[in-house]
Amino acid sequence: MVIGQNYWRHSDLLLEQLKQMSSYSKKMKYPRWSRPFVALYIRFFGIPEVGIQLRAYYFFKFLSSLPKSFTPKRLMDAGCGIGLYYQGIRNMYPNIGIEGIDLNNAKISFCKKFWPGDSCQFFHKNFSTYSSPKKYDLVLSIDVLEHVKNYQKYLDNAGKLCSKKGYLYINTHLIPKHWYLDSSANWKHKEHAREGFIFKDLIRAVEKAGFTIVRSKKSFGFFGSLSFEVYLLFLEKNIIISALFFPILHLISNLDYFFINPRGHTVSILAIKK
Repeated sequence: MVIGQNYWRHSDLLLEQLKQMSSYSKKMKYPRWSRPFVALYIRFFGIPEVGIQLRAYYFFKFLSSLPKSFTPKRLMDAGCGIGLYYQGIRNMYPNIGIEGIDLNNAKISFCKKFWPGDSCQFFHKNFSTYSSPKKYDLVLSIDVLEHVKNYQKYLDNAGKLCSKKGYLYINTHLIPKHWYLDSSANWKHKEHAREGFIFKDLIRAVEKAGFTIVRSKKSFGFFGSLSFEVYLLFLEKNIIISALFFPILHLISNLDYFFINPRGHTVSILAIKK
């Protein structure tokens, strides 16, 4: 599955998103004349960012492993960004109601325009303190937890809002990180509250919030991390080169899923509410 093809009409916002996720954003230039070509590229290949695509690949692999009898009615995206996964989720669960929460008001505004209608609702709020009389069958936390200072409070609230026998899916960063290219050694994200978690500590925190671990898998091992690092290296040098190599690097990165990845940079966790 390729993520983001349906966003091609909003390529300007996607380019800004890509800049935010790259260590080399200051060097990235998108001349106005290039925008139609970028939109066409996104329509064919999705969002040209190896990290986004690999996280999505893991998410939908985990989601497809849930019992066929599981038919969620409500989903809470606890840090929704621009709603990257909703088209794929809708394809799997056509009748699901989606609620997204994010601290970035610009992304919430985008979601409201892109996903109109009563079945999708978005709120500019802090998930850690969010309360609702509703219960959610599926709670998502994808690339969010590393941004949260008090992560236990965040997870505890996920436990309160998740329905019994509902599922929590997490993807977040781990430490220590093992880079393959020297150019990646100083990679950091300015919005991260921490660079990652110790795996065992994160598992304990999830269990403390009232969940039982169903499955966990480290990601961004050799194939995932190296593809991501090479992509960033190309992105630093030339945007056209990165665009040419992205489809190949995307395919190579997907091999990551089929290996154990003991030194993986991130982890995907699926947990069920007790």
